[in-house]
Amino acid sequence: MVERGYRATTVTAVVATADVHVDTVYALVGRKPVLLRELIEQALSGTDCAVVAEERDYVRAIRGKLEPDPGCAQARGRDRHRGGG
Repeated sequence: MVERGYRATTVTAVVATADVHVDTVYALVGRKPVLLRELIEQALSGTDCAVVAEERDYVRAIRGKLEPDPGCAQARGRDRHRGGG
């Protein structure tokens, strides 16, 4: 995707480069937009898998230096119960 760009890169090209079957990518990751998101998340997290933003080291470090806003914490709790982030 980096060399050819998002639009020009097909899932078929990705699986050929990765030497895996296309069904594997669709089953484990999903369609091309999801694949791109996973790649971005992995790049941001610095690990081999996506890490939720709140669990990234630099986010924890920033939060450790800031006073939490009780209203925001309550909103995050509500979002989690609804299936949100």
